[in-house]
Amino acid sequence: MHADGSGARRRIHAATFRGPDDRVLSVTGGVFIDGSYEGDLMAEAGVAWTVGREARQTCGESLAPEQADDQLQAYNFRFIMTRDPENRVTPVAPPGYRREDFVGVLDALESGQIRRVFDYPSRCIFKAHLPVLPGGKYDINDVSRGPVRLSLPGVNRGWPAGDHRQRQEIFAEHLRDQVGLLYFLQNDPAVPARFRQEAAQWGWCRDEFVDSDHLPPQLYVREARGGASAGRPRADARPVHSRRSRSRQILSRVIHRARGILVAVWAIAPVPEHQSNSFSPLSPESWRAQASQDSGERGRG
Repeated sequence: MHADGSGARRRIHAATFRGPDDRVLSVTGGVFIDGSYEGDLMAEAGVAWTVGREARQTCGESLAPEQADDQLQAYNFRFIMTRDPENRVTPVAPPGYRREDFVGVLDALESGQIRRVFDYPSRCIFKAHLPVLPGGKYDINDVSRGPVRLSLPGVNRGWPAGDHRQRQEIFAEHLRDQVGLLYFLQNDPAVPARFRQEAAQWGWCRDEFVDSDHLPPQLYVREARGGASAGRPRADARPVHSRRSRSRQILSRVIHRARGILVAVWAIAPVPEHQSNSFSPLSPESWRAQASQDSGERGRG
């Protein structure tokens, strides 16, 4: 990268990446798009960025805090699991497992709020998404508003701008917590038998993530850095209306088309004074477009 004649605006000519196995990849190009979770290339390119929640006055969002902060939506793993005995790998206790970290779950199991360990969409601990994936596999996720959560609020605050060591520590803590919870539910004699026996029917998929003990090599990073974009929207959500067709209800709105969303170029382009040839879908403006779509999808019921 180098600065242009103004001495401030930077342009990427080449980028070098180092993988977890220490392999190095160097690329050149006219335009670079940072589609990663963390936005490391965006930050290295000199694009201004923020982490956390914006203040209410920044964009006039009524549900934003009065003052900006570094709060992040919590992370968790998206395990791929199965009940097929032919493809099932039995989970083992993760490094650093501590039984005492999970005994509080026993109260939730006895409260009647939990119906099953694995279920969909609620009254469970591990949400097994539907439809079932090919091969009898399930995408496992956190249960929103559940009494037992996979997410660890606050533990992820050092992730967005952290170095490799910091991120590995956060990764390991999430792994210890979420795999440890599953191991506890499957094996601890204090867990009521009906829950323990049900949980024991589930395991990792033998043919998934074969290089990382059948566990995802990445966390589900819901948000990290947000790049300062070249423009601001006039509103962060647009009205959604529907119309009936002969066969189905169609969601009709400006930014929704062909099962995707159209985001203005300025929403993913950096502030021109900072950087001139990179794009990132990590800007707050692109999040708002996605959030607007999500609210419309939920509206369809």
